[in-house]
Amino acid sequence: MVACRDGGREPSGRTCSLSVALFMNAGFDVSDVIRLPTPPTWLRWSAVVVVASGLFVASVLTPPSGGVPELGPLGLVGFDKWLHTVAYAALGGTLFLALAPLRRPTRAFVAAVVFAALYGVGIELVQAPLPARAADPTDALANTLGALLGGVTAHFGRRLVAPLVDARSHDDSTTPSE
Repeated sequence: MVACRDGGREPSGRTCSLSVALFMNAGFDVSDVIRLPTPPTWLRWSAVVVVASGLFVASVLTPPSGGVPELGPLGLVGFDKWLHTVAYAALGGTLFLALAPLRRPTRAFVAAVVFAALYGVGIELVQAPLPARAADPTDALANTLGALLGGVTAHFGRRLVAPLVDARSHDDSTTPSE
């Protein structure tokens, strides 16, 4: 990607991204930044497996005897709901980042959120017959909210760092010379 100089447009005619505008306003050209390669597919999916496995193990083990605090930050909902939201945000985000190079970002976002939410509902169903656990619809709701927040965060985070990622690692296009 070439830094935009002509009214917010690249030489290819595409509009500059927000991150390019931020870098240019910071006083340096994006072409001065070292480009990072896109992580290989196996590494992106390994991250998804690690997060999903961690969620599964944490969800089926007997909870600690001390439990968790009754209320979370702000005192609005239980601390466990915050834990569910953060954990499934990690799953939604890693799923989005694993899927995004393979398909359009919007489709990757929808697929990541849906799969992470379904995984959360499935975990709640697995907990139903366990003696030390219970299926809780509000936990499934917190899982879904977390998946959505993780997908949104990863989607916008990816757009912000796009100028730092080597475009040639995504496709065979070459960057036009200045």
